[in-house]
Amino acid sequence: MKLSSFWRRSAAVSFAVVLGFSTLTSVQAAEAKVGGVCAKVGAKATVAAKPVVCTKVGSKLVWKASATPAKVAAVADTDTITLGILLPHTGPNASTAKLMTAGAVTAIKEINEAGGVGGHKLDYILYDTLGTPEAGVRAYNDFVAQGGVYGIIGYSSVVSAVGPLASRDNVLLLNGGSPALSNQQMGTHMMATLGGVNVEMGCAATYAAKTWGKKKVSFVYADVAANYQGIQWFGEKFRSLGGTVAASESVVQASTTDFRSVLTRALAGKPDLLYLYTYGSDPAIVTQQARQLGFTGGIMGYSGIPVPAFIDIAGKDSAEGTRATTGYFDPNGKDAPMLQYVKSWKAYQNADVVPATDLSFYHATLYDSVKVFAAALTQVIKDKGDLKNPRVVQDAIYKVGTVSGLVTGDAVYTKGLQIPAKPLGIVEAQGGKWVLTGKTSC
Repeated sequence: MKLSSFWRRSAAVSFAVVLGFSTLTSVQAAEAKVGGVCAKVGAKATVAAKPVVCTKVGSKLVWKASATPAKVAAVADTDTITLGILLPHTGPNASTAKLMTAGAVTAIKEINEAGGVGGHKLDYILYDTLGTPEAGVRAYNDFVAQGGVYGIIGYSSVVSAVGPLASRDNVLLLNGGSPALSNQQMGTHMMATLGGVNVEMGCAATYAAKTWGKKKVSFVYADVAANYQGIQWFGEKFRSLGGTVAASESVVQASTTDFRSVLTRALAGKPDLLYLYTYGSDPAIVTQQARQLGFTGGIMGYSGIPVPAFIDIAGKDSAEGTRATTGYFDPNGKDAPMLQYVKSWKAYQNADVVPATDLSFYHATLYDSVKVFAAALTQVIKDKGDLKNPRVVQDAIYKVGTVSGLVTGDAVYTKGLQIPAKPLGIVEAQGGKWVLTGKTSC
């Protein structure tokens, strides 16, 4: 199927997610007439005591008669709730996005099979961000132009670029595919389902210094503001524990497959730890080439590294011993959420996507994102609230407080903070597999 800026799918696919919810703008009756030009899809008004809604007809936006009273904004009991999934479905990050999308689709199918959310079935549309801020903004604009109400998003640079737009447009975004930078950087209309990257970096530095015994680190990171900020957090904590930073080398994502000159500079100071904060296939290639250059120290990365493709690209021998922080995820666990997740994965996903035994954290994070969204909608329905008011849905997440039963661990939301408290895991590449070796809540 040819990919466009957005498309609908019922087959299994994978993605990194943003949850978006846009309110319908009310308009005074004097400004509207049936067939007249309107400004925003979904805007509502009353004409001669009858409701009208702004609808896209061809290339124009016009007022059309609506069967729903204009003052009633809640979704009808039989309405389908459509999620917009904003991820890099094509380009260098497509392999990770595929895993994420498959996780989200698994949750959607599982929820629908159980009767939906308060009787509402879930559907989804994919919007391709290419993993870049510019394309991400275009995808977001497509999402809003198509009357997008709910959505899921991921990838730090895209999240940072879209966050202010969501605040401007009164759209609620659920960041389920990228460790959040900070409450302020996400804007007022974005909620996270992952823990903050500042917490992850602090935990990683603490583990490297105190548990792994590393003394000197060099960074190789993607040349974007979010990643630069991340290594600053790591370095600050690492230094406070007695460590030193030998070098910090940036790379432009997907610009090359030869990182030897970058690595030569990074390794010149003889670090005993190489920390990678890059995307797509870059971390695996850097790991392989570091080993080829004779580096025998530890290699560690952020939560985007421990996916099967990393070991496939780096090679089993080069990947061996690489460690990473990640959201807590144990595919061999016997707790009820994990057993249900594996059962649903086997039931709803094609075997050629990935076997249940090879599931990783980024399969599960989008699955959990849909579950958080469903929990919020369930609360709104219980309270007889307005499903199309983003603040009502956002407040419902806070009212739920602890969203339990998630595969990656309970998410605890505190009023006023958009980033939940979440457990972290430590994984290591062992014998061609990622193995969970520890759990931390630092």
